[in-house]
Amino acid sequence: MEEKRHPRHTYHLFALFSAPMLFALLLLFTNLNPIYSTFISLMSGGLATWYCRPDLKQKMFTSAFIFLGLYAVYFLTLTLMYPGYVEQVWNLQALSGIMFLGIPLEELMFAFGLGFLWSSVYEHLMWRKIRV
Repeated sequence: MEEKRHPRHTYHLFALFSAPMLFALLLLFTNLNPIYSTFISLMSGGLATWYCRPDLKQKMFTSAFIFLGLYAVYFLTLTLMYPGYVEQVWNLQALSGIMFLGIPLEELMFAFGLGFLWSSVYEHLMWRKIRV
């Protein structure tokens, strides 16, 4: 069976819109901190995309780790240039309290989730696979 005609591909629109829809539902109907709602939505949207396009799995994980690394470098630069900035601006009491080199765990979760989902959107929409 040609890959584009596989039954799982009938869920492309659902996969693409699942993250924003789930985020809106979690925001409206739960008391979760929005950063957790965001992470859950990004990962759920990524998993839905992965279901429709399993050929993108490796790229999605690679992109998640690359973006996590870039985001961490940015955040480390921020904390080195402006000591105490995170403690002054972030509401750390509303978060887990887990920090890695001065970076809240939730920020790293966000970066991983965004890299995981976003890396596949273009290829998912256009039916292309960028070869590296």
